[in-house]
Amino acid sequence: LRSNFESDKTRGVRRLVRSAVTAKAAIRLNMPARGSLTGLRPVPQAHRRPVVPGFVQLRIRSVGLNFRDVLNVMGLYPGDPGPPGADCSGTVVEVGEKVEHLKLADDIFGEAPGCLGTYSLGPGPLLTQKP
Repeated sequence: LRSNFESDKTRGVRRLVRSAVTAKAAIRLNMPARGSLTGLRPVPQAHRRPVVPGFVQLRIRSVGLNFRDVLNVMGLYPGDPGPPGADCSGTVVEVGEKVEHLKLADDIFGEAPGCLGTYSLGPGPLLTQKP
C-alpha cells in the first residue's frame, strides 16, 4: 500500500491505496541488517520449511505490524527479538502431527513468529479458526 495524498489534498488526509505491484511467485520480506526500514526488501521465497509436529504450514494472507516490529527492524529492541512479524491471518496448507484443532484449508488467525512471507510455519497452539 502507498499513500495517495494528491487526490485527497482538499481533505488534508492521507489515504492508502492498493499497490500496482503484484507478486508472481512466493516472496518473503528480507531484513539483511537492522537499522533502517528502507533496508527491507521483498525476495523470492525459494523453499518452505518442513512442517514439524505441533506446527502448521500457512499461506499468509495478511499480517499485523506493531511498534515492536518497528523497534526490531530499527535495531532498537533490547536483546534479540527474532525475526519481525508475528500477528497474521491465512489459510492452512499443511498440518503437522499433534495439531488436532485445525485442518487443511481452514482460514486462521493468530501468531506465527517471522510470518512476513507468502508461506510460514505457525505453532498450532497460537492459531485458531476465523469466526
